[in-house]
Amino acid sequence: MSYTIVYDRRFLRCGDRFIPMCLYGDNNVSETNYRTGREVRARDWGTFVYSDDMLLGTADEILKIARKFHPAYSTDTCGGVKFHGKFLNDEEMYRFFKNGIAGAITLEDLLIQTTIGSIQGKLEVYGPENGRDNAFDDDTAYLRTSAELSNWVNEAKTRKAQILQSGRKCHVYICLYMATTRDPLQVSVFADRTAPVVAYEMESGRKKRSYVKSFTETSTSFTVDFTEAFVFDNIDDAYLSLPKWSAKSLRFCYADKEKERAEREPGKYVVSATYLGRRVYIYQKYRNKIAFSHVKGNDLRRFSSEKMALKWFEEKIHAAQPLFTDPVVEEL
Repeated sequence: MSYTIVYDRRFLRCGDRFIPMCLYGDNNVSETNYRTGREVRARDWGTFVYSDDMLLGTADEILKIARKFHPAYSTDTCGGVKFHGKFLNDEEMYRFFKNGIAGAITLEDLLIQTTIGSIQGKLEVYGPENGRDNAFDDDTAYLRTSAELSNWVNEAKTRKAQILQSGRKCHVYICLYMATTRDPLQVSVFADRTAPVVAYEMESGRKKRSYVKSFTETSTSFTVDFTEAFVFDNIDDAYLSLPKWSAKSLRFCYADKEKERAEREPGKYVVSATYLGRRVYIYQKYRNKIAFSHVKGNDLRRFSSEKMALKWFEEKIHAAQPLFTDPVVEEL
């Protein structure tokens, strides 16, 4: 049984039109990871469309096609599309495209925030026996602006129509892909490009933000105190001001919203439990471990209510490691 797994979604915006791009692959195709040497499921960044009309389509056009064409199968026995660990039914597939459009960014923003140098575009032609028909192949185009991307897609559609009208028996595909990465992309989406922003990075292994305090061409200093953070006039000012090597490793957020978040009172409840006969306080649950301490401290996972604390313990901690028992909610 074969189905498609979508690992990440990043739609591109060209004015009021969009190009659905996703990191995806088949569940039964594998490749060797060049970093670890392990065999993993194959995946690539490319267009995720049902027809060429979804390339540079308006929001209404893309959603109309998404309503008409859908996975058709929504169980793990019949194939379909899997996203965030679950198979998508018709309505979920429609929301998949709707949410992708809402979070779309420009190609310029994508290149600034990531290590990707360009989007590659190529018209690929296959003969009746699915062999490459190089007589019609065009050279790969390296696209770095929204205008270049939009123009290339329109030209590719015209070129495809000409090839099909020539009477030659073949299949023609308009391909857009990111050949330099097979990883999910960490990017920030900004609908308001005039609002002040701050830049930050997440502390390793912890859900704490370190804000950019100052920077030069060769270094960047950080602070955990939001009041000391450097505030940029807007997202474009941040891109232009920060060193390019630094901007690609940072995240951005609106300064006003981040100020509200930083000033918000943290929850006052923490969870302790019995583990191997000793009472411990739980910091956090990570993918392969649960962090805890024998003393109560301000760095513990906090909750705004006792109910939320107990629910988190049962669903996240006890379910992952049954040796944690007898939860007790305490106030800091």
